[in-house]
Amino acid sequence: MSDTKKKKSGQKAAYVKLASLSDLCRLACGFDYSTEMLILSKFKGENRLMLPGERIENNLILYYVNVKDNVNIVKYMPQSETHEEEVSFANEIEPSEITGQHGVYYIHVLHVDLSRIDECKTIEEKKINLLKTGGIIDIIKGSIRDIEKNEKVGHVYSFQYKGNTIVGAFNILEEFCDDKDNFYYAVEKKGTKNAFIRYDYKTDNAEFTDKLDEHTYIYIKLINLAEPFPFFKM
Repeated sequence: MSDTKKKKSGQKAAYVKLASLSDLCRLACGFDYSTEMLILSKFKGENRLMLPGERIENNLILYYVNVKDNVNIVKYMPQSETHEEEVSFANEIEPSEITGQHGVYYIHVLHVDLSRIDECKTIEEKKINLLKTGGIIDIIKGSIRDIEKNEKVGHVYSFQYKGNTIVGAFNILEEFCDDKDNFYYAVEKKGTKNAFIRYDYKTDNAEFTDKLDEHTYIYIKLINLAEPFPFFKM
């Protein structure tokens, strides 16, 4: 075998498990007419359905859930007045259903062998700045700046840590990005597994919700992790 074939990529994959398949689909949806493509790959005998996320130095975060089926298309429907949040697998798209219309989103799946990408077991705390904010309102306001740029629904992450709920986001202030990434976070005493946070800019209030139902609010996707980020220490 040649040296070229023996060499692996210098990039490493940092796998971060999400709380549910719904969280993965929610993260992939722009909630306009666009969706990100998911990746399906075998990992230690399991099917991992993944979405590439942030890059910390040469470590690419891959958000994932394990699935039993060999998936080609995922059909996702956020909660509405008529139904709960729903996820199902499909082999084709219904001709009458266009992604983004009537609350239906089709997410395509790319099958790739990632076995040659080294796994990053952990991301050291020194590789990222952990910046505590005054509260969840600050996280939301910072994330809204990103919405104004790309016109898609932004997102923040939520996970449990030492009895608290941590809500956070990466690099919401680009002015402070240099050779290190920043993770801004807020500590919430009450737990949550909701799908969205809605913000009322008139009253400067935010609340957790499961539906995109009122246009008077600004919505942020809430992506629930199964475990804390490997770099997070408090």
